[in-house]
Amino acid sequence: MFLLNKLLGVLEATSNTTPDKIKIPRNNLYFLNGGFVNNEVINMLKDKPVSDIRFFRAKIIDIDNFVNVFKTHISLTSVTLTGSIPTEYPEKTASALSELIMTTTTITYLNLSSNELGNRTGIYSGIFSPDRGVPALSKAIGINNSITNLDLRDNELIDRDIFFLAEACKKNTSLKTLNLSWGYISKKGGEFFLDAFEINYSLTTLDLSHNFSTVDYISEKIEKYLERNKSKELNRNNELTENKTQNFETEQEFTNFLKSKFVGQCDLSSPMIRKKYANIVEDTENDVILSGSNQEDSLFI
Repeated sequence: MFLLNKLLGVLEATSNTTPDKIKIPRNNLYFLNGGFVNNEVINMLKDKPVSDIRFFRAKIIDIDNFVNVFKTHISLTSVTLTGSIPTEYPEKTASALSELIMTTTTITYLNLSSNELGNRTGIYSGIFSPDRGVPALSKAIGINNSITNLDLRDNELIDRDIFFLAEACKKNTSLKTLNLSWGYISKKGGEFFLDAFEINYSLTTLDLSHNFSTVDYISEKIEKYLERNKSKELNRNNELTENKTQNFETEQEFTNFLKSKFVGQCDLSSPMIRKKYANIVEDTENDVILSGSNQEDSLFI
């Protein structure tokens, strides 16, 4: 209890400072004295200008409250919940995390490592549920537009989990780095991603290390797709730079130009993409003749 009160004191003392980095430390004394994140801690963070929250082996008691507080938090960009997600009610937990992933527009880094999100145990017991773990989260991942780095290492992931995740990557256009290391993924699981790469042009880093050795049989093919995506991303950035001084008579011409260059390769409705392109327009405002309507609203329909 002493350490919990100490943590709350630190949060209160930093409430009027620059964005805080909150870390619940992992040590024996702390865990022995209640290694949990209760609603008091979560509510203390609610109005803080935090951008980076890191929980390590500190179990979140009320996952619904955690999600309700942080799904629309305006400054939060990085969340680490290593070994901190409650596992007693996997369907409820998956539903809450899915809401967080679907709703957030600010979180770019999400670390859910070491949370038993895989279905290895369920497979061996003859029970598999698409409503828990990674399969349940995959639908949300498929439509998220902000997360660029997702860490799912050490979650006992199996090939069936990877099937759902690879399907999500066929729809997702913002995710660039995906960590699936330390699991039970085989060559079959890796092949699901080979199929996804026929559509996905955004993923540039995929970590499948420390899985079954058979996944190594297709690692070279996967690496070729990753290099292709890296090259395309570089080309996109170069094209945007080269066309900074191109003249457009209307906003719509500029919008059409972006769509013609990047259709199917990125989501123009993504807040991150919007901000990136809006910055380009701002940088070239002397070269782009605008129609006088709201720039952001008319540029990204």
